[in-house]
Amino acid sequence: MPCGSKLDQSRYNLVEIAKSLSLLEECFMQLKSEVEDRLEDHLTDTEKALLLSNSNLEQAKDTINTLSEQNSEFKVLLNDLYLKNSEANEQLAEQKEVVKGLEKEILHLTSSMETKLLCQVEGIEDELRRVISETDGLLEEVASLNDKLEMAYAISDEHEAISIEALQL
Repeated sequence: MPCGSKLDQSRYNLVEIAKSLSLLEECFMQLKSEVEDRLEDHLTDTEKALLLSNSNLEQAKDTINTLSEQNSEFKVLLNDLYLKNSEANEQLAEQKEVVKGLEKEILHLTSSMETKLLCQVEGIEDELRRVISETDGLLEEVASLNDKLEMAYAISDEHEAISIEALQL
């Protein structure tokens, strides 16, 4: 084979290699661009998801703080209701003692006194009716306070469950 034809063949091979390299470089650049676009899209989606997640977390924290504050307020209210209930029960016990004493006094007076003491007995009976009326009022107040206490317990339990659920989110 002559020298010129080997040189021509080598040039031809170099041109083909250059074309292949150019085509390969073009494919590489296109693939690189596609990968970069996909990575950019994935990064954008991930950033959006992170922002949403952070927003949800802040919302949950705010909800937890609000529920905790409300729970604290309910605890204070519950303690106040306990105190009022205790006071009402103490007053009721005192009123019962007064009623028992008055009943004993009435029995004693009616059995041992003469007719002139009957007026005093009627006054005591009026006082007894008044005390019984007050006692009835106190019993109603105790029942009302017990209803409020039960309602406060239910609300407190509900808020506690909501707080636990929010913490689990």
